[in-house]
Amino acid sequence: GLVERVGSASAKCGGHGGDSSTGSVELGEAGASTELSASSVDASFGSSLLTRVLNQELAPLPAQSFCFKLCGGLVLLPALAIAGSFYVAKLEGGVPDRLFYPESSYLNDFRADVERAFQGERVREVSLILKSPMLESAVYRAGLETLLRDLRNRSDIAQVDCWLEAFANGLSTSADESEVSVALFAALSSSSGEVSLRDASLTGGTLQVARCAALVWQPIDVDLEAKQCDELTSLASSASIPALLTHSTWPASVSRREEGTRAVLVAAGAAFLAASLALLLALPLGCALTAALSAGTSSVAALGFIQATGSSCNLLTYSVSIMAVAFSSERACFIAHSASFCRAPPFGSQVAHWSAKSAAALAASSYGALQASICVCLAALGIFAGGRSEAARWWGGTTVVASILSCTTSLVCLPALLALLGDVCHWPQQMRAARASFVAAYWEAVRDEHEEEEARRGAAEEEALAGSDEDWEMADEPRLSCISDPVTRALRRGCRIAARAAARKPICFIFLGVVGYLLLMPGLFMLEGDAQVFVLRVSTDLREEFSDHSSDFYEEYNLGVGQFAEPRRSVLTFVPEQGSSIMSTDFLSAGAEVETEIRELKATHDGITYSFEDVCLRSYEWGPCEASSIFDILDPSDLSAAAIAAAGGHIAAVEALMASLSEVERQSLQLLVANPDSSWPGTTNLTSLASWLVAGTGAQTFLQLRPGAASRAFEVKVQEFLQDRTERDSDDGMRVAGALELSEGLESADLCSYALWLIALTSALMLCYAVIFLASQTRIPGQTQILLIVAGCLIPGVASLAGYGVLGYLGLRISFL
Repeated sequence: GLVERVGSASAKCGGHGGDSSTGSVELGEAGASTELSASSVDASFGSSLLTRVLNQELAPLPAQSFCFKLCGGLVLLPALAIAGSFYVAKLEGGVPDRLFYPESSYLNDFRADVERAFQGERVREVSLILKSPMLESAVYRAGLETLLRDLRNRSDIAQVDCWLEAFANGLSTSADESEVSVALFAALSSSSGEVSLRDASLTGGTLQVARCAALVWQPIDVDLEAKQCDELTSLASSASIPALLTHSTWPASVSRREEGTRAVLVAAGAAFLAASLALLLALPLGCALTAALSAGTSSVAALGFIQATGSSCNLLTYSVSIMAVAFSSERACFIAHSASFCRAPPFGSQVAHWSAKSAAALAASSYGALQASICVCLAALGIFAGGRSEAARWWGGTTVVASILSCTTSLVCLPALLALLGDVCHWPQQMRAARASFVAAYWEAVRDEHEEEEARRGAAEEEALAGSDEDWEMADEPRLSCISDPVTRALRRGCRIAARAAARKPICFIFLGVVGYLLLMPGLFMLEGDAQVFVLRVSTDLREEFSDHSSDFYEEYNLGVGQFAEPRRSVLTFVPEQGSSIMSTDFLSAGAEVETEIRELKATHDGITYSFEDVCLRSYEWGPCEASSIFDILDPSDLSAAAIAAAGGHIAAVEALMASLSEVERQSLQLLVANPDSSWPGTTNLTSLASWLVAGTGAQTFLQLRPGAASRAFEVKVQEFLQDRTERDSDDGMRVAGALELSEGLESADLCSYALWLIALTSALMLCYAVIFLASQTRIPGQTQILLIVAGCLIPGVASLAGYGVLGYLGLRISFL
């Protein structure tokens, strides 16, 4: 914006345009020509190759070349609109979560391990919410049994654990409501821990809501995850009893994918309508509609490019689409305003043709618009080159394309369309003028052969047909600006008054601006968030920030969370180096050592130190921590070389180890061990089970923490441990990764902290470009404007900080977007 305004100001003050040798530009059409005289343009400003190209090659085209008007207004603009609309119609929702991870993040290793070792699926505990259980009803019990059977019959559900089923089976067939209440109170008071208050919500001794758990193999691919989510929610909603399935990731990922297209198109459409309204207020009607058409075409073309490159409607598309509307609207308004209010010099008071107006607009405004687009491209390319994530590169690349499209439509399509519409509106007047010229020539030829009276009659007819110069001027402009807009006049009058006041008392305006910015900046300290970068607090709750709050998934998830505090679940993956087996002493010993290190981590919250034992989830207060790990089940000493030799082979030793385990422990191996090459053999045949385990490619551990800030602090320590292990080379022969409840949020916050440095770097790059380029292009004889531009460069930086302050006052949060 700074580059554009200063460049435009220098042009309007005589700073752009003209041949450095002749100081003139000729614009001709239909036998007429106008000249941009050397007196109106200082030749010293024409020394730049760019300014010469824009003013001598591009600017005259709307007035001189019918091919330019035809190709720009009737070929290129419709082509962009049609191509963009064709691809926009195919836009689909969805966003891979990996876009928000830094390239060096341990989460990338986790996803790679899941894709390679676990066939692209991870185990997640999905909550089954049962509302108003009527256990005294036999019909309800039958419906509950049918629902649980349908869930267990699905191949992607590994286990369904429902305490309500076991409790209902223990009741007599004739149990009434009072008997159910007594039995429920006894179960909750039992020391066995079969029923936990964290899975039951009671009011006055009556069970209102119950929660069961289903362990689901959930794909990490967003499309497959959405499909699975639809099937599961449909299964629960179609049951004969009131039930719903929900998970904390569904409102953010699944609903975001399903509602992403609608959200992006609605947001872009709303932004376009707002921009069009602003254009209607700032420009005459005809120019405003033409500028809105150009801006809309550029925005649609940008969205079409997103789809053509294989991307989808997601959070990044949401950002780029609104930004594309802003770019295209601002450029279009800049050019259309210059064309609309172009007056006499340099094109003369007798020429009001829109071809000449468009040429004048390009001569006055093309330099500023092009330089602003170059600055945007520099910033986006800086983010593209320096971004540490796929999201940053994607955003930078699409921003460059959006800026180029907006520049093309504003500098080529919009002037061509204005000139072409001017020709169409001016055509009747041209025909009238041609007829008048013909009649005048005819009467001049016969004047000597007829009487003086007949010659005077011919001259009178010529004057009547030709019309006055005033008619010529008034017949052209109203075709595009059909009404005299009082709002436009008021805006221009207000701007002139403000400009005069600022010129007379600049200190007062500077003081008001500084005070305004200083009053907004304290909002920086009011920002909310869990991560802090200098004085800025960044939100790490991606699931809440990026969820579609109008979706059924969000409503159902909040219903479950409102009744039950959801535990914090984490998963760790252990993948041996290529050629190694998970059923080896080295792997089991190294994995157990790493897991012990994690459990021994200490976290401090509110001055209190917590360990894993302090924050782990327990079924009841005195119960054990709820954690599932292969390293807790298998003893490495049972697979030592001596044990293998004594058993007569590796598989035989593993088979002997399986025989020493309980049935529950053997069943849990299905979730803890990955073997993508063969299916789960079951626990009946121990030889087949041993062979399946020896061929395993990885193992995983499940840790569950209590809800609360202390558990979150412990997760931060775990994340630091995993990231440190990822960045350094470990010599224990395995790769350890994981996914925590706050992983995505902390990784996105890390991107935010890095982006602040990147924004500062790219801003410095843009401002250096502005200082060097504009200082060389806005000079007057014997003086440059470097000091003015350097001082002006402070405005965007201060305004950005004030903008963050406004977010704090409004109660909004800073996130990755």
